[in-house]
Amino acid sequence: MKGMASIVNNQLTSSEILAGNAVTQAFVATYLLTADAPRAEDAVSEAIDLFDPQSDSVDVLIRIAIAAAVQDMPPQLGSTRSQPTLPAELEAILHLANDLRRCFVLRVLAGLSEQASACLLGLDGFRVREYASAALRQLAGFDPWPVKLT
Repeated sequence: MKGMASIVNNQLTSSEILAGNAVTQAFVATYLLTADAPRAEDAVSEAIDLFDPQSDSVDVLIRIAIAAAVQDMPPQLGSTRSQPTLPAELEAILHLANDLRRCFVLRVLAGLSEQASACLLGLDGFRVREYASAALRQLAGFDPWPVKLT
């Protein structure tokens, strides 16, 4: 990593910029997934510790963070502590029911497969598909009533 003088002088390499973007993407994904900024920060920190920039792609960093965030994830909505401000489009995701939000973030935003999402969340593939679809409908305004999660 370059010294502070090179950072101040905007002399970052493209790989450093990509890594910085990946950390930001990992935080946003884990925050939307958990609705808990401290938990998202912990997940990203854990991912950074496990990430090997010599052999891993930046996508691996994001996937490690997501896996860390869902590990022992509590079923209730996120923390009541200070939360970051997000653009309205992303803020709307935080207002989805937990299962809908989690499936939407993993399937649509993170691009994980139905099977990988189901495995991470401890759900079957059908539920992941249904919850992600319901989230899309609610976010688009086509489904104004909350989905019953039975």
